Amino acid sequence: MGTQTFLLQQRYDEGLLVEFLHRNARLIRNGEAVISDVVLAALALLMAESAPTDEDVMIRLVMNMLVEPVT
Repeated sequence: MGTQTFLLQQRYDEGLLVEFLHRNARLIRNGEAVISDVVLAALALLMAESAPTDEDVMIRLVMNMLVEPVT
């Protein structure tokens, strides 16, 4: 895979992550940011740099972010 193709794939994956979090109300809720820009960037980098063998760990990480906080 060429460098340009790899970078396009990473941007596509990051876009899917943002869309997934948005659809599940984990980016903005009640007009306030749920995840800061820095945390979102760190999460995207973590996922991009993770080994394919860590896919299950990355999925669990994102799914844990979707759990409603207990009040």
